Amino acid sequence: MANLSEELRRKFVSLERNFEVCSVIFKKYDEMFKEIFKDPANDPPRQPRSRKSRKLPCTAKDVYDFCWAFFVRVKTNFSQIREELVSCFHLLLA
Repeated sequence: MANLSEELRRKFVSLERNFEVCSVIFKKYDEMFKEIFKDPANDPPRQPRSRKSRKLPCTAKDVYDFCWAFFVRVKTNFSQIREELVSCFHLLLA
């Protein structure tokens, strides 16, 4: 990596900061989700369903996955806050 261009090094540093912010935010998200809702790890396994049966209601795991994916998707639209911990935390709370 010593022979990389300066632009590529900046991109690596930016990705590293973005990952660090996301990992801290995810830890807080996991704690908050478990306090507000139930732990998704405690969901019973889903039973396979036939095509004729009704769709099963959402589980805590479904909500957990959706909320995190939604946060990540919205965060990518705001390039100015990707590396700001406080702004990302406020976005998560919103």
